[in-house]
Amino acid sequence: SSSSNSKDSALPPALAKLNCFPHSYVQQVKLCLGQCQPSATDAAGATTANANAASTAADWMDDPLVLGTISLYYASEELFTADELNGDTLHDPDDDTDMLGNTNDDDDDDDDDMPNCILYKVLVEYRSLPPTENQVAVEAEELSMLTFGGSVDDALKYGALASLYDEHAKYSMEICSVRGRKYKFDLMDSTLSDGRLPRWKPKQGVAEPPFTKSLCVTVSDHNHKDNISRLSLTLDGALRKPKDCHPALHFYTTKLEQSFLLWRKPVSIMALPSRQSLLLNANLAGQVYIDGRYMTTWGEADAQIGTAVDALFGLDFHSIIPVWHGRIVDYNVLKQVYATAWQECMIDSRLMGLDLANMLLYRLMYGKDETEVYDDDDDAVDTSMPTLESQVMSSSKYDPVGICAKALATRFASEFGKEAFPVLAADAQAVRQQLGHRTPVVVPARLISVLRRGGYFDMQRTVQEMWFTEGVRAADSEAERTLV
Repeated sequence: SSSSNSKDSALPPALAKLNCFPHSYVQQVKLCLGQCQPSATDAAGATTANANAASTAADWMDDPLVLGTISLYYASEELFTADELNGDTLHDPDDDTDMLGNTNDDDDDDDDDMPNCILYKVLVEYRSLPPTENQVAVEAEELSMLTFGGSVDDALKYGALASLYDEHAKYSMEICSVRGRKYKFDLMDSTLSDGRLPRWKPKQGVAEPPFTKSLCVTVSDHNHKDNISRLSLTLDGALRKPKDCHPALHFYTTKLEQSFLLWRKPVSIMALPSRQSLLLNANLAGQVYIDGRYMTTWGEADAQIGTAVDALFGLDFHSIIPVWHGRIVDYNVLKQVYATAWQECMIDSRLMGLDLANMLLYRLMYGKDETEVYDDDDDAVDTSMPTLESQVMSSSKYDPVGICAKALATRFASEFGKEAFPVLAADAQAVRQQLGHRTPVVVPARLISVLRRGGYFDMQRTVQEMWFTEGVRAADSEAERTLV
């Protein structure tokens, strides 16, 4: 419910004591079979239209197509305008905020003009399978929640820890399951009965920091209904930063959009039979998702990947990729799966109309798609460095047969002619002199490494095959036969 009188939208006691946040809002998105339905409404009832719109938020459980909702509750000092609520005053999130949370300073004025607001609650509700009467299942759920390390619910516990130590305010997590158990995560003081604080065993005479706080879980009963699971984060205690230093209204929704592929609306293709997805959008190039959840960006500051190699397409793989606590464990497995996905796409006749080989060819050559406008005034794209695609397609380890390389070489000949010969800029004149019947096409080294496996050999070997193949003597181990 989005009503100002409801239990969910009630201000926490610590925030209500400040008496400076008279307006409350809820941003809600419905997770539906087919599409998402975002909404932003004034929960304080400033106008009749807003109150009527807010009253419909509780009706999602009556719609069988809605799988769940995500609601963010805010309190503000002043009323937001309609444009501010709808985000019309903001720029494209892809331009303002990167995947690491860095924002451009040029757009800070948009947030400075908006009223101060505080996020005081996050509520996630979703449908679950009906519970069984098996007591063993209830005990297994409790043990999973009370175990840290190796549990399937560890991601929730890390989230609970992060919210308890949030720099803006303390948020406590509560989970209400369909089995009638409520789990509340909080910090517990580790002081012993005699006033001492336990410490780690000293190393080389230096004592480690003490256990000042520990994560604890309180388990209690609750009345569940409608097979709905609930997860909430609620502001608990005083603010840790001044009220004018908290994130703007659309900060958290922007983070959700960037963290889950569901809201990015990508153009993707699925490789069969592996069922891995390639993301074709240029703005998603290099972004790695596992089951729709953002993990990292290939080519950015990641200790296990490095920063020297970029990727030209986005990746959305399922759980075959090993992941531990939100991080990819083995990137070699990811590269192998990525190469396999490309091989399956290249030989899939269903995808012929997309012309993936041509898209790959242009991104390797120019760093852009063929449909983009090329102007002399545009900033040149650096194509000197290898990419993830050029690495896996030129390697016999990831592509033993060379399926992708042969497909790309076929597309190169179709695009530039059968007499075209790929060369570096420094070798173009030599090709004109020694291979007069071939037309040199200047391409970056990353494309040449792939075309070499596809049948375009280097200049010396091409010259030998053209002029000396018939006159080359047989190897010592082979019999020699005179034809003439």
